Amino acid sequence: MLIAGFGVQPLSFDPHGHPSLSVTWNGTIGGVVHITAHSLKPGVFYQMDAEAPGDSREYKWPLDYLKKSDLGAGEVSLVAWTRMPVANTSQKVFLPVNVSSVSESGVSAPFKLMVIPPVELSIVTKTVREVSAAGLGRAIETDIPVGTGYYPSERSFDIDLPRNRHGGLYQVFLSARVKGGGTASAVLYIFSPADARQLPKVQLKTNAKK
Repeated sequence: MLIAGFGVQPLSFDPHGHPSLSVTWNGTIGGVVHITAHSLKPGVFYQMDAEAPGDSREYKWPLDYLKKSDLGAGEVSLVAWTRMPVANTSQKVFLPVNVSSVSESGVSAPFKLMVIPPVELSIVTKTVREVSAAGLGRAIETDIPVGTGYYPSERSFDIDLPRNRHGGLYQVFLSARVKGGGTASAVLYIFSPADARQLPKVQLKTNAKK
């Protein structure tokens, strides 16, 4: 299952009205931040891969190639991740991206994880656990069904994930039943800022010429 997005709200903007997109994150992130954009429109391929030092706090994403594609508002996803130590191993950890102000999104608004399955699924459940230096901690949610029960192949769907005001690192286990037989699963890690004001933001840059 492809993780295509993670944040407070779906990324929705008109690429034809802006020359670039500024992706920012909290300055406490160490290492390298990887940023990937995906096309959500069936039959239209678009992917952008970039990376930036975690302490740079910003990556300016040029939209030149995106403007040449047949993609509009709401048809592109954006995901950011870095590597962090988890129980003495280095793991890929997804960082939340926010496209609205904190006052608009609200501290208690759930995170949304955007998933694109390679095959059609019939049932998807989620289990969320806290992660500490010693390993996995208590379960926040266990085997909770998500979505509507209909998950077509190569079509995105959102999974709500709980927010914790204390922040921290969490493991998300997704289990799915493949339509026609068989099962699929995915394990991933997410980082939740303790302070809503630390949420990474995506800002449009107009760069208007005088």
